[in-house]
Amino acid sequence: MRPLSAVIPAAGPSDPLELHAAIAATGAAFLASGRPSSALGSSRLLELRGGLSSSSSSSSSSSSSSSPAAMVRSWRLSRLGRFASSFDASRYHAQVLFVDDDGSRARTCEALLERVAMWADAGWWIYPHAVSTKNNVADGDAPPPSLLASASAFGLCRGRLAARAATLEADDLSAYDVVVCVDYTVLEQVRALARDQVEAGADAA
Repeated sequence: MRPLSAVIPAAGPSDPLELHAAIAATGAAFLASGRPSSALGSSRLLELRGGLSSSSSSSSSSSSSSSPAAMVRSWRLSRLGRFASSFDASRYHAQVLFVDDDGSRARTCEALLERVAMWADAGWWIYPHAVSTKNNVADGDAPPPSLLASASAFGLCRGRLAARAATLEADDLSAYDVVVCVDYTVLEQVRALARDQVEAGADAA
């Protein structure tokens, strides 16, 4: 549960505590019923991920034509539509930067995305990287020992998880195709860094 709830927020904005509670409730429903469809249909995960509003989720759940699979497809199409407006998928590669403020979550996301990309035969196209904001992590900090245990447990790249921490610089925001913040707090830190860079440029001009 802990690694899962730490990584999922990178897929979209949500309140970490509320999301963790929804994950726990969904997992309990699955263990009780043994059916993923019933567990997903009774959970708030899709709503928390931004794919469904409270009203639409309640109305769709009461409709016999809205299956959990249809809900997931609708959520994915909605997110892809929003993402496609700012991402050029015609490029031959995508540099993806994960950002955290604890030195753990971004590197976990980096290693997980690398494994998923290799599994999907997209390792040649997707290049994940990880950095941390300067609030709690210093450049060159050693990773927590728990990360190395995660590498063994989940078959992740030990080299990525054991690497020294790199801190986010303003120039990084324009050097990557996609920047993924692991939660709202990190998102605000990144936005503040971007605003400072714009203001510094305006002053210099």
